[in-house]
Amino acid sequence: MKCAGLVLAIAVAIAPSRTLAATPGAESLLLTGTALDIYSGFFGITDNTPERLMRNAGIAGVAGRADTVTADATRMPLPDASYDAAISTYAIDHMGREGSARAIREVARVLKPEGEFLLEIVNPDIWVKVMMPIPHFGLNAHFKPDPARWRAMLKDAGFDVIEEGTATATLYWLARKQPSTPAAETRRS
Repeated sequence: MKCAGLVLAIAVAIAPSRTLAATPGAESLLLTGTALDIYSGFFGITDNTPERLMRNAGIAGVAGRADTVTADATRMPLPDASYDAAISTYAIDHMGREGSARAIREVARVLKPEGEFLLEIVNPDIWVKVMMPIPHFGLNAHFKPDPARWRAMLKDAGFDVIEEGTATATLYWLARKQPSTPAAETRRS
């Protein structure tokens, strides 16, 4: 499978996503990326910096196709309709109800029509309960998310949900931004 385009990553775990070329077969991915809002300072994470991401990108041989922007995900300093895809990994769900909705709308703004968005949020499933049995600590401190609420936020921001599912400790949605219509373009002006 080959992927081409410009990808925006809004994530806690950005550094591993930038090491694509180190994965067998990943050298065929034609991917350029921007990492936004690199996380540090909690649970001992102190070195997840733009510099570290760029070092990892260099090791993977993709430094020329990666950059970083440190910014608020609800007010991204990025042009409208400038990205082909976006990924949020366990980040937007930590922004509160209104912050999450604003960040999803902002992702829709920077995605091109029919751009795709992978949204992953923490799901305190049985694996979390087994691995982190102390209540109110780590992943076990998260409330059970309401999938319908997240689906509604995606729809309200102009996305169609293509796929929805679960993985260990995760709920995810793959969504596609609806194509631009003349009416939508007129309202934006």
